[in-house]
Amino acid sequence: VQGYGEMWFKTGPDGRGFDLIFGKFLTPIGAESTAAANTYLYSHGYLYNYAEPLTHTGVKLSYFFDPANFVYLGAVRGWDVFNDNNDGASFMGGFQLSSKDLVGANPRSQLAFNAIAGPEQTGEGWPGNRLLVNTVWTYRYTEKLTQVLSGDYGFQDDVPGALGERNVPAVRDSAWYGLAYYLNYVMNDYVSTTGRAEVFTDNHGVRTGYRGTFFEATAGLGITPFPHDR
Repeated sequence: VQGYGEMWFKTGPDGRGFDLIFGKFLTPIGAESTAAANTYLYSHGYLYNYAEPLTHTGVKLSYFFDPANFVYLGAVRGWDVFNDNNDGASFMGGFQLSSKDLVGANPRSQLAFNAIAGPEQTGEGWPGNRLLVNTVWTYRYTEKLTQVLSGDYGFQDDVPGALGERNVPAVRDSAWYGLAYYLNYVMNDYVSTTGRAEVFTDNHGVRTGYRGTFFEATAGLGITPFPHDR
């Protein structure tokens, strides 16, 4: 899934500096991650499965003003590929801003923005240019109660097989978008509980294979069997 090198260049106190990653790495986009420890629920939602990439191959440079505030830029081969299927690169960027107000050791409010744009279809040049914009807002009511809101908007031009009226496939420009809400409550060091609700629209079935709007709700437990083991 991953294979990358990472270098850290310290430029000041309090975690300030540059972080350089090169190789194949997990996407910073979205509220959910392939890494289980970074995700509330074992199951994954619509946005993770259909709206967003999972990995990138290329280079990403981040600058940390402190551990909770940073900006990044990257040049990658695209979505979920190691060998690119076209001649064009994809470019990505984003930031995270955190409030100075703390809840325990964490910022009360954090806002993350991510974007990626580039070609994703097989062929010469830059075929099938795709844009995805993602925003994630995290708010901690208390040290135990946290909410997360994640939104996506994606667009791609000249998608082959995009479904139109009466589900007739053709080459079309297409868009998809969705919103996910998470509410997590930490019961103790070992157990937390999470509820997730999502709505996702796939205008021409290019992400799911079906035109329409989809809804889901999930509840589950997160278990940390050895919370005090370093």
